[in-house]
Amino acid sequence: MTQLSSEWNNEAYVSLHLVQEMLRMAGLPPRSSYSHWYPEYKVKVSRFNNNGLIEETIKKVDFLVEDIGRYINFLVEVKTANTRIDDNARVQLETYLKHSNTRYVLLIDPFVLEIYEYKVNLIYQVI
Repeated sequence: MTQLSSEWNNEAYVSLHLVQEMLRMAGLPPRSSYSHWYPEYKVKVSRFNNNGLIEETIKKVDFLVEDIGRYINFLVEVKTANTRIDDNARVQLETYLKHSNTRYVLLIDPFVLEIYEYKVNLIYQVI
């Protein structure tokens, strides 16, 4: 495995030097009349508590990226060299996708970029 400097163990450093640079290279400016990055975007997650009542909590995703002119809308979750992408991160992303109005999520660490799409499958239809 490639050795990186300890700076890559800091989420803010990974965000600034990797994620934000990638978004700029993709032509998605941080703020313009049509494009926005929303840091620490809040996703409201509903679940049943132990008493059977619906409980809402707020989860923060690192970025929501929108480009209205190109109909682009996705979440970005950043991991560090120490907290690499694993199954826990993937489960976390599934929760974000289920409770947000986005279809795609990018999961990124200094070594890997994974892209996920939320799909709703039809399981039953009455005509």
